[in-house]
Amino acid sequence: PDRLLYPHKRVGKKGEKKFERISWEEAIDTIHSKWVKIIDEYGPQAILPFSYLGNQGLVHGLNGGDSFFNKLGATVCERTFCGEGSCTAWLSTIGPTAGVDPESYIHSKYIVIWACNSVSTNLHHWAIVQDAKKKGVKAKFFGIDSSTHSGAAILSKRNKSPIIYASITSKNNIYEVEFVKINTSGSINDIVQQYTSEIEKTIINNPEQYFWFHKRWKSVKVY
Repeated sequence: PDRLLYPHKRVGKKGEKKFERISWEEAIDTIHSKWVKIIDEYGPQAILPFSYLGNQGLVHGLNGGDSFFNKLGATVCERTFCGEGSCTAWLSTIGPTAGVDPESYIHSKYIVIWACNSVSTNLHHWAIVQDAKKKGVKAKFFGIDSSTHSGAAILSKRNKSPIIYASITSKNNIYEVEFVKINTSGSINDIVQQYTSEIEKTIINNPEQYFWFHKRWKSVKVY
């Protein structure tokens, strides 16, 4: 419901979050007039294009607008500072290393995706992860066999480390966090079923706060 559908113009100071809706024509005219003023005063090099991939493809994500900005005479720079900044830090501390072939994930016994929303920014990889999950552990999720991630259970068994299930819910604009220790003495399947059951309990108690961004039973037939 909060997604922007029309251009808006800031009418207050930065940080005040005061905006008013304007037409597309006014938005384009505003950008044009400001750019012309900047170029007249400082030159076209004062314009610096900045964007990145997101869930877009090669044309719209990486190269969109390149011909236009080249003709304009704008400054040429890395189109993103998040990816290039992290890559520079990696090379400075770890050194050059080969990347992992995304298609090799299908052979993984467990997959940990850390600080990355693959559905949004790495969609080609997410399809491979889903295929790998079909080979994984099946757990009962609301009475239906569901391919479920087993990485936590495998790591726990390997390292003899505990597993703590955490649920976060909102009540009266206050966030509540509940922790449940999972019994790791059983098999991988037993452990996976335990934290899957805990997810069920959280959903049953707070159904309006449940959101799953992929098809939970994609790999099984539901009748």
